[in-house]
This record gives sequence, structure tokens and C-alpha cells, in this order.
Amino acid sequence: MLQVRIDSPAETAPSDTRKARSWRRILRAVSIQAMILAITVTALDTVLFFSLPDEIGMRFPGYRQGFIIPDVIGRGYPKDYFAPHPERGFDIKPTAKPRTDQTHYMDDYSYSVWSNSVGCFDAPVERLKDKFWYVAGDSIAWGHAAHDELMSTVLEKLKGVDILKCGVTHTGQRHQFAKFLEIGKKLGRWPQRVFVVYSPTDTANDYMHPHSTVVDGGLTDTRMLDANYNIVQLDQKWFDQVRAERAVSKPTADGAPTSFSLSRTLLTYSITAQLANAGLHALNNHAPAIGRHIGVLGDEPLLEWYDKYLVYKEQKLYDLHRLTHLQTADGYLQYANFQFAAQNKAVIKEWRDHAAANGYSLEFLLPHPGSSLIYAKEDATNFYKEFMAYLSSLGIKYHDLIAELAKRNINPDDLFWVNDSHMSGEGNVIVGEILAEIL
Repeated sequence: MLQVRIDSPAETAPSDTRKARSWRRILRAVSIQAMILAITVTALDTVLFFSLPDEIGMRFPGYRQGFIIPDVIGRGYPKDYFAPHPERGFDIKPTAKPRTDQTHYMDDYSYSVWSNSVGCFDAPVERLKDKFWYVAGDSIAWGHAAHDELMSTVLEKLKGVDILKCGVTHTGQRHQFAKFLEIGKKLGRWPQRVFVVYSPTDTANDYMHPHSTVVDGGLTDTRMLDANYNIVQLDQKWFDQVRAERAVSKPTADGAPTSFSLSRTLLTYSITAQLANAGLHALNNHAPAIGRHIGVLGDEPLLEWYDKYLVYKEQKLYDLHRLTHLQTADGYLQYANFQFAAQNKAVIKEWRDHAAANGYSLEFLLPHPGSSLIYAKEDATNFYKEFMAYLSSLGIKYHDLIAELAKRNINPDDLFWVNDSHMSGEGNVIVGEILAEIL
């Protein structure tokens, strides 16, 4: 019997047509899958944008809050408040007549700052009697509270003694002692008593000194640390590059960018984009030869404060607080055998010798290192134990304010701003009143 075979159109169609139909089916399937994925990701991002706990969301830079373009020039202090210094790198700019137009802004607080003729945030030096006291230190002594609330001002009023308040933020004893010598020569006499308000950052400041200068009227770090705590000097070309990149973002006065950026938009609203960015950074960290050709979407997320860095000539650099974390990571201030403390030890001994030779008393004030969220009670009690031993070995008197707070059953959390690690105005008053009792 004769059989007739009738081929289907698909079988009789040219092979190119069959391939085209096959590709269209694949593309249709891929498109459907991509659409499903996009809808799923969008839904997930929307839900998490409103429901992800803050303690998780805040670990991703810019997420839900938008971006602030960091300005490496200024460190948040008023323009032209500081001036370059040939020896110390920078200092508060002396003014014959204190300015009244400079304000230091914090998260929830602001206050007026100024300088007198010897570069101190204080009243004119002409008021000082022959016998006076002197207070040195970093930002704890300088401010972060209004002048009338500062512990030195409170102490001055309660004791009825003139105090020259010469703390300078972002400094250690090398800077502070050099400034003290300069002021003493200008005044032509030395104070009766010198109080140095010690800070956990002083070792790092002295190791890197002089680490900052003034650029465009703003306080600026010129030295940073590599991953092995070696000092790296930043060059002018890098600052020019930072200025150019900042200009492209067109930031407002508060640093919020106004130019459009797809990556910033994605990172602000999408946790998925944030996770993708985290993956790209992991690739850069573990396979840099590949990662540098792919790039990243934004800053590296999930970093602790001491691991945050900037990239300088393809190298991660950290500020001096990374060294402070190394020194305090065990819950107390390592000092006796801390390999980066040599400069701090040497300048304290030099200051001790100068005090003995010139007839004034050198004394250290040891403030509470921080809130209970950072330092447990037992850690705070022993925080300065190695540093105290060093001072005792030199015959230098010190005042342990942590112990004084404990004697009075004062909660150390009452000393600090809610959103800042510095002492608040209220905290300054509390400490000032304690000092008036014990000095």
C-alpha cells in the first residue's frame, strides 16, 4: 500500500526559521523569569525599606537616609577657626579681638566659639592675675559645650581662681606641651598649676604628630595609617582630586548631593543593591586583580567605626582612631608595653622635667572614657591602670575622675551627649563641680 507522509510545518520549515523560533522561546522564558525576579526584588526591597530594624539598616551607608558627601577638609569645625602652624601643623588662630561669627554645630546642639590673642577658646589673657592655673587637653578640654558650661569655666567660678583654658581639639601632649611653652614665653611667666585632661586618643595623636594642617580654612588630616599602622603622608594632588569629585556631586552646605546618581539612588532605596555592593567589595578584598576591573556601587558596608577607610592611590588608609581602637580593644588603655606609646611617654616626661625646673605643679585629669554602651563598669574602673602606673613612676600627680564618679554614685551615661561621644554641657558642669571639691 502506498503511504503518503505529510510533514508538519515545523519540520518542513527552513533550519534558520526553526532556530529563530527557538531563540524567541528562550528569550520569552528569560524575559518572564527576569520580570518575576524584578517584581520579587522590588517587593522585597519595599517591604524591608519600611521594616528592616535600624540596627541592621544603619550598617549600610546611605540606606534609607540618603548620602552625605564627606568633606575631608574641615572636620566639622568653623571655617578659619584654625590656622596652619610651622611646628604643630595647625592650631587655633589667635585673634586680637575675639570673633563673634563662628559657631560649632553638632547633631542637636550648637554654640559660639572664638579665640583670644594666644589662641585659646577663652576670655582675653589680660584678665589673668600673676597667679593662675592652666588647662590643656584635646576636644574634651576644648569644648563640645558652650564656654560657660565647660568644666574649666565651672571650676574657675567655684574656686575663684583665674584659669587659662587652652585645650585644642584633635591633639595629644606633643602639640599641647609645645603650645604651653609658646604661651608661657608670650606671657613671660608660668602658671601655678597645669592640668592636662588626658584622652584615650592622645597616644595616637602623639605617634602621628604633626598629623593635620589647615586647607581652605578647614582643619584637615595630612597623615593617615595603613593597615599595619604605618604613617602615610597625603599629597596635594590627592586633595585636588577629592575637591574635583566633590564638585561633581554638587553638595549642599550640609553635604547632601544634588546631582543625580543611579548608584546612590539604588543604594538609598534598595537593600538588594546594598547586598550586591557588599559582594563587590568582598570580591575586591579577596581577589583585587579581578575586582578592580568590575568596580563597586558605593562605600563598603558592614564595617565597624575603626575599620572605615578612604582609598588613597589604591591603598586603604585609616584615621588615628583605628590606632586608638587597637590600644583600647581589651577594655582598658594599653600603655606599659604598647608599641606606639613611646612618643607620648617621652613628652610627658619632658613636661614633668620642665615643671620641676620652673616651679609649677603638673597634674593629669583622667576623665571617664565613654558611655556604658562602650565601656562596662569594671572596664572603666581599670581603664587607666597602666597609664596611672606610668605617671606614678614619674612622680606626676593625677586625679581619677572615674573613681570620683563612683564615690558619688553618678551614672557616667549622664555625662555624655546622646548622639556624640563628648561630654555634654551638663556633664561638663558635673565634672567641674567634682574638680572644685577635690583640687
